[in-house]
Amino acid sequence: MPDKKLSTDMLSLARLIRDIDDDLPEARSELKRLAKYSGSSYIIGVTGSPGAGKSTLIAALITKLRKEGKTVGVIAVDPTSPFSGGAVLGDRIRMKEHNNDEGVFIKSVATRGAMGGLSRSVADIALALEASGKDVIIMETVGVGQDEVEVFRVASHVLVVTSPGFGDEIQAIKAGVLEIADTLVVNKCDLPGAEKVVQELKEGTDKEVIATDAIRGTGIDSLYEKLIRGSDAREERKKGAKRGAKLEKGLVQVYTGEGKGKTTASLGLALRASGHGLKGFIIQFMKGNIEYGELEAAKRLAPNLTIKQMGRESFVDKENPDPVDIQMAGDALKLAFDLVKDASIDLLVLDEINVALDFKLVKLFDVLKLIDAKPQTMELILTGRYAPKEIIERADLVTEMKEIKHYYKNGIDARVGIER
Repeated sequence: MPDKKLSTDMLSLARLIRDIDDDLPEARSELKRLAKYSGSSYIIGVTGSPGAGKSTLIAALITKLRKEGKTVGVIAVDPTSPFSGGAVLGDRIRMKEHNNDEGVFIKSVATRGAMGGLSRSVADIALALEASGKDVIIMETVGVGQDEVEVFRVASHVLVVTSPGFGDEIQAIKAGVLEIADTLVVNKCDLPGAEKVVQELKEGTDKEVIATDAIRGTGIDSLYEKLIRGSDAREERKKGAKRGAKLEKGLVQVYTGEGKGKTTASLGLALRASGHGLKGFIIQFMKGNIEYGELEAAKRLAPNLTIKQMGRESFVDKENPDPVDIQMAGDALKLAFDLVKDASIDLLVLDEINVALDFKLVKLFDVLKLIDAKPQTMELILTGRYAPKEIIERADLVTEMKEIKHYYKNGIDARVGIER
């Protein structure tokens, strides 16, 4: 259950979110305590061209969600004010009809120079909202640009919004953004040219396209049903995992311990998968151009296996990591999200990601979201010492290469994990 304090005291929640956005030490301590609530809310990302009506569309969705008894948290990312360094707050003005609703919490945050359409604090603020018991969290990004796709890494379902009047509408949203959409929304569908935009998008992509008029409520029911279908599918996946459903694929395995042959074991699993005609992909965090026998053998023996080393050929300073190391680890995690989204890989190994977490090169929140987003057709393996308990609790199988540590399979020889 969510923390009673956070779910009933909105003032405390507002203070915590303010401290998170200011990156205060006490907020970081509180986030560690709240990490267990990650994944408890359905997160919807909303991005699109400026002026497409994203905020008005969100306000209409909030109205529908509240009628259905859902509590809602909104994180609106606004451009940073050049004078105050804060957010412009324009989005909150357009959602003012919900300001006095105790079931709705709206927070505007400034980008503070962060790239990707989100601020650096958004994922942590979302965790606080999850811990407060919000059923649905909506994230609105600054707007569309070639690199403003970070919402894909955080949200369970991404809406890309456009509207008539942008000339070549597909080109207006194509640059790095069209691919992240789960659903395309053509808002302001009462305007001339709306049908043409819908048709162009349907011809230019295989994504579902929904026409809406957020002010009049047109298409909001259809959009809501689409979102709820996605939410229901997510809940079924979570229930299946809690029941301990045994799947040929779809497992999350974690290899921990120091010097136990974790990478070798994951390579062995990838070779076995390749022998059965399955496609594998290994992303090695913090390892750049390191040559060793098992890796070279795997490259030669497994035609369906791709191995990508994403790190520098140097040690990482745990206490003061170089920005280059942080960037490379972030790129590796983004690649993992792309592969999960594409869903064409049968087995995905994130080698040494636990160490990258321990060194604070990537965020635990992001890795948990990756696990939640993983399709059941994919097996995910995470290796590295110091695996966080939040990841271990989500895994179907955990081993230190001596015995199974998962509470359902305590004491079983680790060979079972390797054979699977």
